[in-house]
Amino acid sequence: MQTTVEPPRTAEADVAATGWPRSWPLMLLGAAVVPGLLLFAVGRWLDAPAVQAWRTVCLAITTQALPFLLLGTALSGAINAFVPARVFTKVLPKRAAFAVPVAGMAGSCCRAASARRCRSRTA
Repeated sequence: MQTTVEPPRTAEADVAATGWPRSWPLMLLGAAVVPGLLLFAVGRWLDAPAVQAWRTVCLAITTQALPFLLLGTALSGAINAFVPARVFTKVLPKRAAFAVPVAGMAGSCCRAASARRCRSRTA
């Protein structure tokens, strides 16, 4: 009579067998409770006048910068979609360090992203 010894089960085997890790109820509870406790603990601190002033300044800066970021992203996407790669080969310098200032002088609001994208298209 032959006896076989089964290898010990691992966490990977549990996940593969059931599709869920063995400790999923604990992870679910942690994902629900930890953010709630964090918000409760920090919530009173967020009512301080200094924090309210900081939030106001951050919101004002974000509101003022958002149109330029959106315009720059749209312009960068349009340049990438409609301008052929051979134009970038002729206009941009070979070294990436010089390509960023050239793209900046072109007036793009997303200078670094445009230059990086342009260089990757020509490489």
